[in-house]
Amino acid sequence: MSKFKIKMKITGFELEIEGSRDDVPGIQQAIGRQLGGLLQPNSGLVDSSAEPEIHELKDITPETTIPEKKRRKRATPSISRSSTTVVESETPVNWPRDITPFGVPSQDWVTSDKALWVLYVAKEHGEENELTAKRICDTFNSHCRQAGVIKVGNINRDLGRLKMKSKPFVGEDTTKNPPVWYLTQSGNSYIQDKISKAQAAE
Repeated sequence: MSKFKIKMKITGFELEIEGSRDDVPGIQQAIGRQLGGLLQPNSGLVDSSAEPEIHELKDITPETTIPEKKRRKRATPSISRSSTTVVESETPVNWPRDITPFGVPSQDWVTSDKALWVLYVAKEHGEENELTAKRICDTFNSHCRQAGVIKVGNINRDLGRLKMKSKPFVGEDTTKNPPVWYLTQSGNSYIQDKISKAQAAE
């Protein structure tokens, strides 16, 4: 019975592995199979008639998957519907032929007094309880130009101040587009007194 002796030396053997803790069992099995194939004795050394076994090298690098980033959808701004009511008519107020019962404004009247006077006459004669600043402006300038013209911007400014008084002379309905102005009880009393003084001075 013949004897034999095999000696094998691996020079420069390096092994580098990257992965997570979950990959350890699979890596250990793969390393065992790889080293087992290298250290398994070749039967050709004992039996010259046997063909040498060729072991296929396997890639033991663990597969890693990169999660896809979720795309954020841009929120589209919602279009809010306006609750305002559009005022269709912007024509001057139906004016009385004789305004003597309502007095005649003079040039020394300020814009707010002229606007209050138009609101009062429109309510008493034309039965229109609320007017836009433009209708107040157009009505006064059409019939009382000799007392000095007024402007829409000044009307809104001055009536806005009267609205902020402790006892406001006017109110504003902002649910309509454009907003409309109307006399309050305090404003009605004020302009009546103004008219009485103007008539007494004539």
